[in-house]
Amino acid sequence: MKDQKIIKNTHNIQDYLQKKDLNLGDYQKIYEDLIRSCYEVNSSIRLLDWFSSALISYRKNPNIQQEDLDPLTPLKKDDCETLAKIKMSAKKDNNGLKKLAVIKLNGGLGTSMGCEGPKSLILVTKTKRFIDFIVDQQHHYNQAYSIDIPLLMMNSFYTDLATEKEGVDSFLQHRIPRIAEKDLTPLETETLADWTPPGHGNIYLALYESGILDNLLDQGKEILFISNSDNLGATIDEALCEYMLEKKLDFLMEVTLRTLVDKKGGSVCYKEGVLQLLERVQVKESDIETFEDGNQFQYFNTNNVWVRLRAIKEAIENDQLNLPVMINKKMIQNKSVVQFETAMGAAIKCFKNSACIHVERNRFFPVKKTSDLFLLQSNLVTKQEDGTLQWVNEKSVPSIKLSDEYQTVEGYKNLVRVVPDIIRLTSLTVKGPVVFKNNVKLVGNVSVINASSSPYVLENIEINNQEIMI
Repeated sequence: MKDQKIIKNTHNIQDYLQKKDLNLGDYQKIYEDLIRSCYEVNSSIRLLDWFSSALISYRKNPNIQQEDLDPLTPLKKDDCETLAKIKMSAKKDNNGLKKLAVIKLNGGLGTSMGCEGPKSLILVTKTKRFIDFIVDQQHHYNQAYSIDIPLLMMNSFYTDLATEKEGVDSFLQHRIPRIAEKDLTPLETETLADWTPPGHGNIYLALYESGILDNLLDQGKEILFISNSDNLGATIDEALCEYMLEKKLDFLMEVTLRTLVDKKGGSVCYKEGVLQLLERVQVKESDIETFEDGNQFQYFNTNNVWVRLRAIKEAIENDQLNLPVMINKKMIQNKSVVQFETAMGAAIKCFKNSACIHVERNRFFPVKKTSDLFLLQSNLVTKQEDGTLQWVNEKSVPSIKLSDEYQTVEGYKNLVRVVPDIIRLTSLTVKGPVVFKNNVKLVGNVSVINASSSPYVLENIEINNQEIMI
């Protein structure tokens, strides 16, 4: 799978699409060569079947299948064990860690923050990027326990070339065509924009078909810990690894309590006694208010999951890993396209022995915007030599709202020269170009509004529950 290449799409499927009774075989004929064209090795029959089924379903009903909330029972605080509790009785040896491997999801670009390359290569401090912290964390565990925990990155075709230079072992997730919404023909820009990764739910098949799953099993590895590369809170935890082994779980999802900022995130519920992930897009518009109510849907998915390797292999070979398809619509070169995606956490319903575990907020802090970077670089977080992060206050994180001038990493770096002291900050709103320099302390609720286009410098100042208008 590391030998992907692009061959110009010369396929015209319009004639096929005029047929009245399309079946799976028709669509396989249309798309098989197209998907195969981006691999030098034979592409996956399972991938082709999945893509064809998704396309047929979409043609019958272009809307994502939505759940009726009535038969669903949201996961409650009393339903799952807590990490704090299992740590109290956890074994103090490293036997579980000897059976562990770690994968970081590394398919995303930093485009939401104005960067062209992988998000994992963005600087978190002046000298260290996300990937440096990840490698340091892994090195610490291997050195401290005299073991070898394999670290792999699952790259997309967008991030693979840049990440390969970092020397971390990796494998590629698959790629599939983007489809024109109007007539279901493949997008034809003759660029990488014609293709898309099929979501992080593809990790199971990509791991299986790359041969890495079998390789890890041959090494005696049993448990896989998977998390996003931009979530530095998602570190190896001996107690969670032991819990997986002791309870003989196939799948364990880390969940944490929802706050207002998480209300749009995927939640977890029971359907006919089986745990399943419920994404916001799967909820009817009339039920959105209920879904976003943290008193009813109390937990959300951190996207930190622990999975038994043997269970992945068996689920794939027995065709039991059927994940709900998400429809993602985008505009590419003024053309409306759809892309099919699956979520990694949705696999919770596919395994016999699945569970959720309540973790504290410090295990979930992905960086999606520069306001997240602002928090991560602040004195609310201390960066340890072993690559781990220590939060000063794990229960409460201030709300940070930065205006458009800060939305790219470059703009952010130009304006935030030194992140202020925000230990006692409740909320911060910044509008307009405001430059933060040395010795700035923010307390309580603070607003700084610069209506002019000229940068205003803050230095050697404490702002306590004030709104400053410039």
